[in-house]
Amino acid sequence: MGGWTTQSYRQRLATFARGSGVTQRVTPHMLRHTCATPLLEDGVDLLFLQRLLDHENIATTAIDAHVGDASLNRALERARLLAALAA
Repeated sequence: MGGWTTQSYRQRLATFARGSGVTQRVTPHMLRHTCATPLLEDGVDLLFLQRLLDHENIATTAIDAHVGDASLNRALERARLLAALAA
């Protein structure tokens, strides 16, 4: 078995997914989303994620890490709490 090339990684990931019963197409990029999104939702700074994902542009990181509704609601609640404390 040879080294890890981009193509071999994609093929091995697809084989693993099929063997696990996953019917949807799975790509390495999807794993990046899967990693970045929960970190962002748990409060990890976007600049940290930018470095972790090795993105040159922060806008790329913002695209890769999606914020879910639950995370947005928590942020809004924190903002309301901070506003109430400041009043």
